Parts: sequence; C-alpha cells; structure tokens
Amino acid sequence: MARMKPLSIPEKVLVHLSKIRFDADEEILPDEISQSGIAENVGISRTHVPRAVKELIKVELVSEGKGYTRSGKKRMKIYLITPKGMAKVREIEERLMGQIMPVKIQNTIVQGMTLGQIEKAFHRKIDLFGLAGDEEFLDLDSQWSSGIVDLADSPKPSDFLDREDELEQIKHFLKSRARILVVYGARGMGTSSLVRYFTDLLSDVNILWISMARNHMLKAMEKRLETFAGMVGASAQQLLESRSDALIVFDGYFDVEEEVVEFFSDLVERQEGARLIITCRDSTPSYSR
Repeated sequence: MARMKPLSIPEKVLVHLSKIRFDADEEILPDEISQSGIAENVGISRTHVPRAVKELIKVELVSEGKGYTRSGKKRMKIYLITPKGMAKVREIEERLMGQIMPVKIQNTIVQGMTLGQIEKAFHRKIDLFGLAGDEEFLDLDSQWSSGIVDLADSPKPSDFLDREDELEQIKHFLKSRARILVVYGARGMGTSSLVRYFTDLLSDVNILWISMARNHMLKAMEKRLETFAGMVGASAQQLLESRSDALIVFDGYFDVEEEVVEFFSDLVERQEGARLIITCRDSTPSYSR
C-alpha cells in the first residue's frame, strides 16, 4: 500500500512555528518558540533542535533572536518563522494534499483519491501535520471532529502574520452571546484572509462560507444555505433560527440588491440561530447598509 512521505525534522519544526501566534511586541514570549518548547511539541530531543533550526535559518525560513519566555528566568534563544517560511509551509501543505493513499471514512476504506479530494467530498478538514507518515491507511474516522465544513467559496489560505489583535476579537465574538460580527476594511486590506485563517483554527463547528461575489442574488444564497443545511440535518430556516453550532461567513457584502438588504435586515433581528460573520468594505453604499 501507499505510504505518506513523512515530514523531515526541519519541516516539522517549521510547521510547528507556523502555528504559534503572538504579538511581536510582547515582552514575554511563548515557551513554544524556545529550544525546549520546540523539542517538546515536535517530539524530538532538545539536542536535535539547533541542527534543525540551523538548516531553516540558512535558507531564511526562520530567524533567531533572544528573549524572555513565560517559564524562563533569563533571556534565551527564540525562533520566529519568516514570511518566506510561511510560504514554505503552504508548499508543504499543498504537497501533502496531493498525496493519494487509502483512507478509512465512515468505516469504509476509500482508495484512489487525494487528501484534497477527500476534504472536498466529505466536507471535513484533515490535520495534515498530525500524520505520522507510516500508516498503511489514514483513519480519518478517529481524526475528524464532528464539524461539517464547506469552504468551497472561500479564498485560498494565504501567508498570514501579525494580526493577533483582530484574531482575538473574533475569538471573543464566538465566546460571547453576540450572533453577528462585521469585519470591514478597505478593499485589499485582507478582511477575507483574516476570517479565512480564523476558520482553520476551529473544530467541532459547522462552517459555511458564502461568497457574495459568486452568490450576489438572493436565490443563489438561499440555495447554498439549503444545501449546507441538508448536510447538518436541518432545514435552511432551522439553520438560521436555531443552530447555534453553525457559523456562516458572508464574504464581500458590498453593493447588493434590495431583496438581499431585506434578507440581512431579517437576520439582524433574529435573537437565536447560527453565528454570522460578514466581511464588507468600509465604503459600502449607504443604501446597502
């Protein structure tokens, strides 16, 4: 049977560093970016860390510095992923998503599909970097969370740095009792990328992404809602009125028809139901607000 090509130790270190989020201005830094933190999280001996990061520093994927960490009493070496390193992580992800190997899904062995095709077909996210690389088949039944994810309309994940304040605000929204969050900014400022990145951090949440550019007519939006509602065992009305375990992203609200304005006005008045994140430009016409 086919085998996944396992990640090398430097690749594992790079992927680990890509997951650590913090404000670059913080005086006390996460333990995870120190040598001991890297060793513990990657599952290697601390003595192997210097050699691994040396390779990454040489090709400018990681930079080295010194700072205080949360558990340290003195300044120590810390390692930060660079924009070039983030781009490399995306390459690794694309490589893994193109792998073909048997997978166990719903107690059935499925063959002949790439991991990317599996994600799209079953609307689930695969933890690519949690794969050991030596499995005869991937047991996705044990890996997958219960959340159903439809990100077909979403932009492709991009390199992402230094937006911790905004991410914390979105996290706070999901923990609060609020139902609707509006993320706005000038065109090209990355509002869609910010929300797209955030969705990758979630588990056990049913997520639907609706591109307003592709589905600008009300009927098109309603069709997307009905299809997704069927996936989670509900009607579109139930999804909007009572499914608090669902998150719906309406991406790119801008110059819309009156019937769409009325649709969103009705959503705003609802007290319960799916959480909504709406991205829009700060120059949205007044008649669309």
